[in-house]
Amino acid sequence: MLLALGAGLAGLAGLFACGSEFETGAGGNGATTTSHTGNTGGTGNTGNAGNTGGSGGTVNPGGSGGAGGANTGGMGPCDPFLNPPDQASCPAACTGGCSPDNSHCLIDCSADSSCQMTVPCPAGLSCEIRCSGLNACHQAIFVCPPTYRCDVLCTGPSSCNFAELTCSTGPCTMTGGNDANPMCSGSHMDCGPQRCRAICSGGPAYLPDQVCGNSCLCDHECNCPSTCASP
Repeated sequence: MLLALGAGLAGLAGLFACGSEFETGAGGNGATTTSHTGNTGGTGNTGNAGNTGGSGGTVNPGGSGGAGGANTGGMGPCDPFLNPPDQASCPAACTGGCSPDNSHCLIDCSADSSCQMTVPCPAGLSCEIRCSGLNACHQAIFVCPPTYRCDVLCTGPSSCNFAELTCSTGPCTMTGGNDANPMCSGSHMDCGPQRCRAICSGGPAYLPDQVCGNSCLCDHECNCPSTCASP
């Protein structure tokens, strides 16, 4: 019996010894798992991608390109027409009257041979000169106002032949002429820095001669019949 009891105690001691090895082994596996988790921390390298994003900020040169476009835009053709300010009264030179706000002057040359002289437009207003009489503005010298638009309308027979239009610093236009009744033959335009336009309803021979100078847009329009060609 004593021998059997001794063998049982030896068996229990062996069982406790196996349990200790299992626990120790399990602890070892836990240490190994912790070590692998530490390696996962290496994904911190992904932070380098953030550096790449930062270099993307070099888009600033694109902004400089935008500034260059603005400079190019500043080289457009002509300034827009300016509206003159209201005036307290209509100047005496405006023989055809003024607009209700006295900002636009009308010079009336409806009588035959009525404006064969220097015809100055008053400063500070836009100006329109109407030559509707026979030879009304023959050899006339029209002087346009600074800054504001100036239009000469030649509708009478031979009304503006050999006339001269000085455009000053505002836009100017001379209109007239047709095949049956040339109205602007031998006429002349001294253009300013703004638009300078000649319009006729006949052939190119009836267009006023234009000295364009530094005009931003020096052009002509010939509303001809089909038999006539623009110059």
